[in-house]
Amino acid sequence: MKDKLVWKIERWVRYEFLYFHKTLYNGIKNLIIWFPIIFKDRNWDHFYMYKLIQFKLKMMSKYNSKYGNHVGDERNVERMNTCIKLIDKIINDTPYHSEYQEYYDYDTKNPERLSEYFKKYPNDYKRCTKRYKEYKNNDFMTAIIMAAIREEKANKILFTILERNLQGWWN
Repeated sequence: MKDKLVWKIERWVRYEFLYFHKTLYNGIKNLIIWFPIIFKDRNWDHFYMYKLIQFKLKMMSKYNSKYGNHVGDERNVERMNTCIKLIDKIINDTPYHSEYQEYYDYDTKNPERLSEYFKKYPNDYKRCTKRYKEYKNNDFMTAIIMAAIREEKANKILFTILERNLQGWWN
């Protein structure tokens, strides 16, 4: 028992104590960098989980673009940046939940311009009218459902990229 304790202490001094100042510096730096993100975090919504993931990806992307030292680092940074952009689109309601509203005239309740929105995303329109046949004649509901489908697609792409690449994002 005593030999094991002595061995652990010797190992700690040899491998960790020598670099304790760097570990302490990095730890304090991380606390300062992460403080605003953690301070704003709440436990009731997926938005905050996305913000945490996005911030971590930004930090990793920045580090890998600056200090990357293995083949394929540039591609990894591109994938990280793609994930960051997807999270941005998912958590900021503007791209998916508001885009169709640019094509709808709320004053006159005229959905005629929504056909332009449907032509812009023909695959999503087909998927929407196929899955939700009851709303096929209601252009406004179709547009709302298309926005949800587009957000769902962005989620799938995001987590597919993370699933396939996350283990390789190290430096």
